Order: sequence, then structure tokens, then C-alpha cells
Amino acid sequence: MKIMNKNGITGINSALAGLETRGKELCPDSFYTASQREFWKLDSPIMVPEIPVKSLDFGLASEFAPEVIEKLACFLKGHELMRERRPASEEHSLHFAKALVGYAADYVHVVRLDFRFSSGSGEMLTRGTTDYYPAYKTDRIFYKSRIVPVRKGSVPSLIDSVRLHESDSVESDGRLFTSAVFDERESRRRSMEYMEQLGRPFFGISPRVYQILFHDYFTLCLNLPCPIKSNVEKALRIFDPVFIYFCYLSGIDGLDLSPEVGEKYREYFSVEVQPGGSVPVFSDVFMEEMRTFFGAYRLVVDDEMALEDIKKLEMNFD
Repeated sequence: MKIMNKNGITGINSALAGLETRGKELCPDSFYTASQREFWKLDSPIMVPEIPVKSLDFGLASEFAPEVIEKLACFLKGHELMRERRPASEEHSLHFAKALVGYAADYVHVVRLDFRFSSGSGEMLTRGTTDYYPAYKTDRIFYKSRIVPVRKGSVPSLIDSVRLHESDSVESDGRLFTSAVFDERESRRRSMEYMEQLGRPFFGISPRVYQILFHDYFTLCLNLPCPIKSNVEKALRIFDPVFIYFCYLSGIDGLDLSPEVGEKYREYFSVEVQPGGSVPVFSDVFMEEMRTFFGAYRLVVDDEMALEDIKKLEMNFD
């Protein structure tokens, strides 16, 4: 059993709590690399110390995380540190969660910050060893920012997701293996399928380039590159009915999809009885709302970004 560093956890959560008294901050821009990783560009560099190859301990993280939290204040207000990482394999990340309330399901905004040194992380300050990653200086914080559907009344930090899939099958050497863990490639494949199923005309970015709808935690999630409060509110209004729409299509168990629930979502879609069964159909008004929201996601590039092989990832509602 792992022993949590309570002082480290307390220090990180204290830094998060301190954000509540602050006013409006300038939000970092989001960028997307050729290797399909997202990062926020800070207004000034930070120093990340040597991190053990085995895991980033919360005590060590508390030495530099408060500075990062301060620079990401507009994204992390209202969040708490997750004491258990989800997924647990991301041992060099800090995970933060904020509860959001839906109707048939609840939601959690999860921010995962990756501090493991890798290509593109920044300026290496030490060489590193077999036991420790190099210390480095960087203005890039690689992240994952997702809205995740969870079961009503569940503990947000446990990420008890409403699963659309329980496992995945992978073929290798003519044999079929079933795994409860999705790798990034398989997640992207399923993510593209979700976007294709919803309909390409809603998205200004090709599903093959960037997946706005993303398969994670065994379910459908929403990528949110600029998670300021107003964007989170817009996202929840759109994503809640979109997720319930996919629940109807999947016929999943354990979620209340009764006629009464369908009535609550009537402004978004109707459930029509057809020969093959009940089929959800989006309303014209909500389809226009989806076009506006998903169309706000844009990838832009200038000459300097082209040299770095990165693109700016925007959510532009103007």
C-alpha cells in the first residue's frame, strides 16, 4: 500500500484553495503538437526538479506545483487534488477534479498535468539517471482537460464513469486479447468513431487531426482546451444531452433512460419509436447549438509555430 505524503497533499490543496480569492487572470494559450499532445504555454518558465522514474511523490510535487497552480489559476479554480490518480498508470502527473451537475448523469472536469521529462518538455538542466528523470526548465505544461460523465451521487475524485465500454479486444499474431485498459491509439480510434457518428458537419476540425469527443475512462468524454468557467458552463449544456444521446444509442445498463428522463431532454432530442427500436433524433435548434459550440474549436498556425511543428488550439466563440 502506498503511503500518501499528507503534507504534500495539504500544500497543493492550500494552493488550490487560495485561487478562490483571486480575481480574473490572464489564461495561458493552448497548443497542439505534431505528436498529438496538448500543452498550455505559461507566461514565464518554471523549474521542474528531478522526478523519480518510479513515481512523482506529492511531497516533491508540492515544491513546485503551487507555482504551476498559480499560473493556471483561471483553469483550476474550484478543483481539488485527486489523492488517487485516475488512471493510476500516470504516475508522473497531478490530477485535479471539479464536480459538475447534470440530470441523468453527473460530470467531473478532470485536469491531468504531466511533469515527466520527454521530447519537447523544455531545457534540460541535469542529465538524469536510471532512477531519476532530468530536471528541466519549461514554459510548457502538458495536460489533458476532459469532462467525464459519472454516476449520480458518486464521489467526483473516484471517477465512477458511466461506461459505454467495459473492455477492449486487440488482435495480435492472429489471437484476440481482451484488456480493461485502453491504449492511446485505441482511444483515438474510438474517439474518431464517436465524432463520425455524431456527424462531421458539426466539427470544424477533422476527427483524424484532433478529437473533440474523446474516449477515456471507458466512456465518451469532452476535450476542453480552454476550461475557463464560462466555457465549462457552455460545454456542460452541450455535452450532457450529447452523452445521453449516445447512452440511448448504446442501450447501456445502470442509467435511468426512462420516458420521464427523455422528457427532460426534449428540447435537445426526441426519442422516436422505429421498427428497429427507439432512436434519439436531435432537434433543429440543438443541432445549431452544437454547430456553434463544436465550431468554436480551431487549430491555427503562423510561421513561427510552423517551425516548431505546433498549432494553437483555440475555443473562439466570437
